[in-house]
Amino acid sequence: MERPPPRRKPKDFEPRSYQVEVFKGAMQWNTIVVLETGAGKTMIAVMLMKEIRNSLRERESGKSMLIVFLASTVHLVNQELACGVLNPESWEKEISSREIVVMTPQILLDALSHAFMT
Repeated sequence: MERPPPRRKPKDFEPRSYQVEVFKGAMQWNTIVVLETGAGKTMIAVMLMKEIRNSLRERESGKSMLIVFLASTVHLVNQELACGVLNPESWEKEISSREIVVMTPQILLDALSHAFMT
């Protein structure tokens, strides 16, 4: 099995000018981003999630929050845990230790239908 390329540290990321422009627009309006594969749509989403998280932290200090990023395929989800049987204990552990989670729509649906997330 071939190893994935090494991940860059977040501080190494310098957004391209068009990513900054899309980010600014998305902070103002609902936005659908249509770009070629590899053009940085996910990085724009990461920029948005960080900005929204920081804004919520300032306004809602002391309250817990959870941002859910839905990826259309498992390939797009860089999972930290192996896929397995859903159970309340594992969900509680994962959700309570994070502010942003990435999952497929099916995983979210399963978690909601089993009341692992409310």
